[in-house]
Amino acid sequence: PPSAPLRAFFLLVFFFCGPARALRSGDEESGAVSVEDEVWLCPRDATSDQKCWVTGYGGDGSQMFEGVDASRQGALFYDMDFRKKPINEMVVGEKELHHTDLRMFVQQMRICGNWGTEYNFLMHNCNSYTRAVLLALGFGDEARPVWEALSFVPETVVLGMTFGFSNRFLGHWLVDAGRCSGLKCLKRGVLAGCNNECEWDEQSPNRCIDALSAEKKVTVSENDLTKQSCSWLIKGMRFEHLLKTWKFNKAAACHKESTDADREACCLGLPEYAACDFYRCGQEEFGSIAQLLRCCEVHGGLVQCMQENGLDGVTW
Repeated sequence: PPSAPLRAFFLLVFFFCGPARALRSGDEESGAVSVEDEVWLCPRDATSDQKCWVTGYGGDGSQMFEGVDASRQGALFYDMDFRKKPINEMVVGEKELHHTDLRMFVQQMRICGNWGTEYNFLMHNCNSYTRAVLLALGFGDEARPVWEALSFVPETVVLGMTFGFSNRFLGHWLVDAGRCSGLKCLKRGVLAGCNNECEWDEQSPNRCIDALSAEKKVTVSENDLTKQSCSWLIKGMRFEHLLKTWKFNKAAACHKESTDADREACCLGLPEYAACDFYRCGQEEFGSIAQLLRCCEVHGGLVQCMQENGLDGVTW
């Protein structure tokens, strides 16, 4: 049921597990350790037939998947070779969540932080996102084992500290408070630096203050937040680029089928069924990016816009 409490699972997937690490690996290969992770949200006492929500961050930006089997073995975000690597699970705690929270979560995280196209394997990666997700869900001391585990990730410790981006820009959506928190980079600099950063104002939750200015200049005002947010979201979707990829070209072929039943059968045969929904979103519901932007602004977000246009299944 929508009000059922969910349990957050923290899943670590080891690419290369060296014996020198403090983390248990079960693998005696030598070499650097690379920890890849994702967050699982499952019903309390989930059985094999129950479904979980899984969120993670990669080259395509942060994503949330619905309907993942609780009994699934291995990671969702990594290919089969990586699923064969040793995996550690950390049960962080329990959190009361609703389906609305979950459907809006990635959108709000992208608005509040840098979880779209800003992905950088060495300095702003899935490890950074996991930290932000746990902050968003309100986990403090319960998440200490997670912080300790991620503190040993070499790309985060060495390069992140050198360039000052990793684990600094962890802007996130506070689910309980219903507002943004933390630091957001508005304009990337050289390598992974930031030339324009702002911090979400706790006193006025819909504005962001220049983090480098002594005058506390308002960078994003309450009046501009919706328009600015929609611009960030659409840019982060890489909408025009996605429509040109092979998935969407195949989705286009499905939409040329003469009957609804044939179109549905064709879409079901795609590697990612959502490709059809995204194609419909781009070609049928909206004729241009400008139209999509207006819809987002009118309804207060892309997810809300999709729902108003009959695309309720598209969460992200």
